[in-house]
Amino acid sequence: MASGLCRCRRKGPFCVKITNLQRVAFCGLNTITEAEMAKLPALVDALAQHDPRGLAAVNHYARIVREAGFLPTTKRGNGASDMGEREVVNLLLGLAEVTNAQKAPRAIKVLRDAKLVGPLPDHPDPIERLAGFELEGHLESLGDFLECLVRNVSDGGYVLASEDARQVFLLSEIILKAPDYWDGHAIVRFNAGHKDELSLTFYGLTDEANSLGQADEDPADIFSSLNEESEVQKTQFGLSFTVRIGAEVVSDLARCLRAQRKIAPRRRSSPQEITS
Repeated sequence: MASGLCRCRRKGPFCVKITNLQRVAFCGLNTITEAEMAKLPALVDALAQHDPRGLAAVNHYARIVREAGFLPTTKRGNGASDMGEREVVNLLLGLAEVTNAQKAPRAIKVLRDAKLVGPLPDHPDPIERLAGFELEGHLESLGDFLECLVRNVSDGGYVLASEDARQVFLLSEIILKAPDYWDGHAIVRFNAGHKDELSLTFYGLTDEANSLGQADEDPADIFSSLNEESEVQKTQFGLSFTVRIGAEVVSDLARCLRAQRKIAPRRRSSPQEITS
């Protein structure tokens, strides 16, 4: 079976799981037949298990995201609103601003709409590697892609092919770069460290950057003002942070969504082998 070693004592969004792909057997896999969504407290608790800031900080962060309209208004107990893949993805994307929760809504807005970057000249198109996977049909934006990923990821980070399950990707990490004045970006990486590694890069423009093509003002003047503002921000903040979200974080949040769903056994399939 796949084995993993975590390099730190405590799991967190900064923890990257180092995984060796050897032999993976799929027997008695499950599919979702009837959905009932999880509640926000369950998602917050699951996220806090991986976040070194603790439960209070994650609750505060979730409240900011909810008040910005990226999570439904919820009550306590049985009256709590239902959460689905969209809400899980919003919680993940907001972590790009892990050092400043007040800016999380902006990060969610920019990164949800981020577009997939095409291949470099004379390089293979990574999209071709997704043939046969449900993920292939959800590349319109980062938000759409991650919602499909959460829907398909299983415990341990495995993502099954949508047709015959003969091909398997192992989610390694999601890397988030918080938006600056211009843009933000994300990298979704599978099979990291192996010859069949796959990395998908998404870039999202900020409202300020998008204004270049929409305003009546001379583009040169807009470009100059954006550069000036960007320099001011660099002077004010000085540092830029990249957040790495391990596969365990994604699979645990996905498990919360499955916990209240009715599961039916899937047709058993023969073991498949992945060689490193």
